[in-house]
Amino acid sequence: MAPIDMGDAPTWIAGGFAAIAAYCAWGTLKSQRQQIGEQQQFIAEQSATLALERSELRAVAESRRRAQAELVEITRSPVLRVWNGSGAPLRDVQMMFGTQAADSGAEIFFAPGMNFGRTGDRQVTPVPVLGAGRTFSFSATPEPVRGELRRLLFTDDAGVRWSLDEHGALEEIPPEPSS
Repeated sequence: MAPIDMGDAPTWIAGGFAAIAAYCAWGTLKSQRQQIGEQQQFIAEQSATLALERSELRAVAESRRRAQAELVEITRSPVLRVWNGSGAPLRDVQMMFGTQAADSGAEIFFAPGMNFGRTGDRQVTPVPVLGAGRTFSFSATPEPVRGELRRLLFTDDAGVRWSLDEHGALEEIPPEPSS
């Protein structure tokens, strides 16, 4: 039988280093796969957090957008009055009685500390501007057809058009499409 050639020492040393390098490369790949998995999990958690934050920011923005309109009130004592309780003016203010608009009204000026005020000059509606903290009284018109509500139409300081009915329901009026 012929003797088996086991090679020389440099070949064995080179083979040993190659095996060590292969083991280290395998360990590095395994570690990188683990890091990539952790990064993917972190990104998924961040995406979920960002989605929640985005939804919360949208809710805050919607609340801010409605804030001025929610400070407008309609009272009946015995006439219909509109009070702009916000810190900014309202524009194009108009009271609707069903489908019929109030044709005129007057601003009411209250003296400090008094529950009554004096009525200003009559104005044709829609009222171009109703200042912050001001009250406007609309002249009486016939009762609306049964089922139709009295509602106030106005534009807030941000240019959004709103409808507020006599029961306090506030709705945004979508802008008319421009042609």
